[in-house]
Amino acid sequence: MMNKGRFYRMAAWLALAGFLNAGMAEMLPAEDVLLPAPSACTSDRSAVAHLPLRLAVYAPEKDAPAVEAILNVLNAQGVLSGLSMTRDRDSADVVCSVEGNPAGTGEGYEARLEGGREGRGVLHLKAGASAGLFYAWQSMVQVLNANRTEDGFSVPVFSIRDVPCFEWRGIMLDVSRHFFTMAEVKRMIDTMSLFKLNRLHLHLTDGPGWRMEIRKYPLLTSMSAWRVPLANGEWNWQEVKLA
Repeated sequence: MMNKGRFYRMAAWLALAGFLNAGMAEMLPAEDVLLPAPSACTSDRSAVAHLPLRLAVYAPEKDAPAVEAILNVLNAQGVLSGLSMTRDRDSADVVCSVEGNPAGTGEGYEARLEGGREGRGVLHLKAGASAGLFYAWQSMVQVLNANRTEDGFSVPVFSIRDVPCFEWRGIMLDVSRHFFTMAEVKRMIDTMSLFKLNRLHLHLTDGPGWRMEIRKYPLLTSMSAWRVPLANGEWNWQEVKLA
């Protein structure tokens, strides 16, 4: 049996080894990070491109409103922060465009990270519709944060083409029998978007009560938000007898 002194020395050595290895962690290629897996993805592990923490994003004038709206959502989520628009394409860290014919629901996209001078990276995101561009950014959230450094992101160059296999990708949240705060629901929606789930089924009501306030119909919450134990009703479950 290992004595305590030897055990603690070994534990300390393993902890130190883990710390040193963490400092020299290998950059993760996109295909090892993305969930769900994209339709096609190739990376070059030998070529690493560097991006700053605060990304400057360029989009053609016609696409700028849609891109700016996406950046506002990402900045609010706080996973990527400091995203801003620029009119100078040459100095941009990210180039976005909405072009071509949207495939299916318009949720497909293409993403490409190129390495330039002195390892400076330029990220190209293209989609046939703004929905696809939004999902391209969600993929970048995963890839960039998996390769975050103290002063930016260091990522193996990659090329991605992604079209969803299923049009309906949903999750159901039961807020009738289990209460969730507004902040919790919003956090779930943010997580859904990260993994490209596009349908939220809110189970708003059944026998126990109506949980969602609609100001036009105040009686829904003032009268129907409460489960009243009826003496002779369907919810008098304690007296239900099995046939």
